[in-house]
Amino acid sequence: MRYRQGPPQMGPPRPPRKCFYCFEIDHLFLFCPKKTEDEKKGLILVDKFMVRFANGEPIPIEHNMSIKDCIRKHFPLSIAVMI
Repeated sequence: MRYRQGPPQMGPPRPPRKCFYCFEIDHLFLFCPKKTEDEKKGLILVDKFMVRFANGEPIPIEHNMSIKDCIRKHFPLSIAVMI
């Protein structure tokens, strides 16, 4: 079965998609090498699309900051909670 191509998109082109974890453009969240690296380091726990600190605490997300940057900014707070 062949699919017919629809009409061309109207309007401005879409901006490239970016990773929610690190804000880089060359990949998406599921395949983020920085997310995988932070998991291996024990900084975070990932359950599908839910990311938390390794102690289970939620990561405070700030406007226009990647999850990776929010982790770096708030990580000392999570250590204090773990002790």
